[in-house]
Amino acid sequence: MIHPTLLRPATARTERPTILVFSHLRWSFVFQRPQHVLSRLAAQCDILFVEEPVCDATAPRLSVAAVAPGVEVVTPHLGDPAPGFADVHFQPLGRMLDELLAQRRVSSPLVWFYTPMALPILKYLEPCGIVYDCMDDLASFRFAPP
Repeated sequence: MIHPTLLRPATARTERPTILVFSHLRWSFVFQRPQHVLSRLAAQCDILFVEEPVCDATAPRLSVAAVAPGVEVVTPHLGDPAPGFADVHFQPLGRMLDELLAQRRVSSPLVWFYTPMALPILKYLEPCGIVYDCMDDLASFRFAPP
């Protein structure tokens, strides 16, 4: 449930609230729970869906693509080949997300996690609230980190 102060009438707000989502699943992989929930929330909030980094860049960058009304997928392109959301990714990712949020004049997004592996990114953010939506028991997956 979104906190009521985030959903004040438009006359009381100058912009729509922003939800910054971190997911271990790619938006375009399979349309499942995250896509259903976030597509509906996008009627009231701007959704920035951050996928796991792609390690294909000589210089760190973000690609941002609109995928549905109110939903944009943010794909970090980093040089370090560590898989998933790894410790080595958080500093460059935090810096790039800070720049993206500043460009959009977002100071305190609601931060939503579908993976606990991204929790260290909180060091670089100032969220108005935090949601962890545990849709999978990731620890039970083969090759899951401890």
